[in-house]
Amino acid sequence: FAAAPLLTRASGYRPGDPEILALADELGRAPAPRRRAWPWLLAGGVAIAAGAFAAGMVVRGDAPPRGPDAGPAPLSAADFPAQVEVDPAVIEASLWYRSKPVLPLPAARGRDEATLFGTREREVAEATDPAVPLAYARKVLGSATRKEEGERVLAAALAKFPDHAPLHVLRGQVAARLGQWDEALAAYARALELAPTLAEAYASRAALHRLHGRLRAAFEDVTAGRAHAPDDPALLAELVALHVAAGRGAEARALAERARDVAPLDPAMWIALADTTSGQEAFDLLGQAVRLDGESAEAFKRLCVLGVELGRPEAERDCFQARLRGRFDDPEVAVAESIRLERAGDVEGARSVLWGLRGADDEVAVQRRLAALHDRLGDTWSAREARARACALGDAASCPDGGVSAVSGDGGE
Repeated sequence: FAAAPLLTRASGYRPGDPEILALADELGRAPAPRRRAWPWLLAGGVAIAAGAFAAGMVVRGDAPPRGPDAGPAPLSAADFPAQVEVDPAVIEASLWYRSKPVLPLPAARGRDEATLFGTREREVAEATDPAVPLAYARKVLGSATRKEEGERVLAAALAKFPDHAPLHVLRGQVAARLGQWDEALAAYARALELAPTLAEAYASRAALHRLHGRLRAAFEDVTAGRAHAPDDPALLAELVALHVAAGRGAEARALAERARDVAPLDPAMWIALADTTSGQEAFDLLGQAVRLDGESAEAFKRLCVLGVELGRPEAERDCFQARLRGRFDDPEVAVAESIRLERAGDVEGARSVLWGLRGADDEVAVQRRLAALHDRLGDTWSAREARARACALGDAASCPDGGVSAVSGDGGE
């Protein structure tokens, strides 16, 4: 009885799947358990009577006070601080790194490359339905090497469909990943002007507020969005992340379990549930997210970092998959991969993973790790440079004698 409705939903995502058909056939042959009717009728009558009694008490205004086992009371915006301190490394980890600005499709490209990318872009640009460029832009923006193409498609789509709210949400998400905070907020505001009930816009703006420690503003956005879509998966996941950021672990766990029950086939719900726990349990929950969506870069990233922390043999595969799915320059993934290689005895490989990382000069964690690896390889000068760079970025532990060090243009201290 519990499996049948879940199986029906699964068949909607994977019609004709032999495993689903086999299980459906097995359930169809399974005999139904015999049940007596009178206990269920009696229980239903008692429940109805109790509900009517409680409703009458509420109407009269003499409802019993909440006891210690009644569960947590609903939170309000006042329960969340307006501003909390945020680790700059967390903000940096949310950004994309790129070595060159976004440019129009160059005419000087080779014929094959221009055909591969340019023709498809033109087909999308000629579409009369804004959902076509929106879906295509989302797809290519999630790849490791085609983000520039996605931004071109998005810009062209916004020029053609300036009143399509989901396009403005995606523009805000891209701006946030590029560190353009004001542009991101303006894009979300525009999306909500066009579609005041759009849950994705509320969830995305709440995520940006939470990233910068504005927990109260984030909670207000989530609350406003849930007034229109109380069970929207993105809003539920953001609400869980908000409780985790506020240090409300028990409430976060309860919310994550509810979100998972509301949308059991949404990998984001399993990632949110993993955020409320740690160790092997979190690893198993992230594994379920990957089974539901084998292209989830976020799930693979977390599996990579946690797998290295737990010493799991799958860590090499998960780190590779995370970098393959758009996180080649993610410092957390690179540091985790470096730790894994060092444990395997490949110290030179561990250093090379970080040495060629774009944006590494602005990452304290990367510079500290590089300094330790340079020391192991006997490269004293490079170790001093890495520590000086970490010190200049604000890492007091890397500064000599607690002072402030800087690196000059020629690499000297």
